Amino acid sequence: MKTKKIFIFMLIGTMFLLAGCSKSDKAPIVDVDISPVKPSDNDMAGNDELVIGSITMLSEGEWYGEVMEGVRQAASDLNITLIEQASEGDLEAEQKQVHDFINDGVDAIVICPITSDKSGELLMEAEGAGIPAITWNTVVDADVTASVCVDSNALGGDTGNYLAEYIRTYNLNGLKMALITNESYTIGVARCDGFKEAIKDLENDGSVAVVKEVLAETTEETIQAVNEIFAEYPDIDIIWCWNQTSLLACIDVAKEKGKSDLIIMGTDMSVSIAKDMLEDSTDILAVTTQLPYNMGYKAVVNAVQAAKGADVEKTITIPPFTYVKGDTDGLEQYIDSHEAFAQ
Repeated sequence: MKTKKIFIFMLIGTMFLLAGCSKSDKAPIVDVDISPVKPSDNDMAGNDELVIGSITMLSEGEWYGEVMEGVRQAASDLNITLIEQASEGDLEAEQKQVHDFINDGVDAIVICPITSDKSGELLMEAEGAGIPAITWNTVVDADVTASVCVDSNALGGDTGNYLAEYIRTYNLNGLKMALITNESYTIGVARCDGFKEAIKDLENDGSVAVVKEVLAETTEETIQAVNEIFAEYPDIDIIWCWNQTSLLACIDVAKEKGKSDLIIMGTDMSVSIAKDMLEDSTDILAVTTQLPYNMGYKAVVNAVQAAKGADVEKTITIPPFTYVKGDTDGLEQYIDSHEAFAQ
């Protein structure tokens, strides 16, 4: 990267400044052990009779593992019976699991739905049977009791905001950028839209030019996409990735190709990404992340409240946070508190 290399010594000499920026509202040092307020004695009354059905979209993966830890901890704190299922992205499996929960007469369902339309229709069957449905992460086109989610637009936008701050700090310009994006999921589209909106001024003033955008969801698709980007633009400066899968794959290809000067950004932190951010073999500048533990915890809390007839908010939003390369303390804290989920 020609422009970046001009500033590399200044970057090393002023890394403390970047660490300081991480304390701003765009890139705070995150206390990843923060969890929702523990339930009071009033919240516990009569809970031992409640049965909550839980359906996660995937049973494996660090991110889903952390959500489910929050689900289980909330069930334990609230003294309810929790029945766990995983659809593994299979609509037929999801349908059977929801129908089984309806037939078994559970008191509420917490679910990461697969699709907005078909999953929504399915959950309306539960609602029609008097069983509150609380969705988390993904949303449905249906009037379910509540949805626990992250502001996906901000999740993407915050990386764009940080990039703008970084570029202006170091007076960089003429950078070539490629995007790994998504059109399959509402939350994916929102992340991409948020990032694109945040970098508009950078494009307008010539600081950044988006030279290629590729759709990719799987590891294999991302590997192919990143290799294509390197072949077409060997001097590419920045690649932004819309989710953890694409981000991990991009990092792996960059390492394989020895692209230590390539700025990599994206959404969804993981232990391996945090470790890479502490190394010099890759330049992972910033990663916005959700608090998946809180998402799972709050889904169960609201499911219990709804099952007991209490009013709950229709939309419960978990704010995103941003980790940056210069924040050694924050990254080490993340690794220490998330290592178990990565096993």
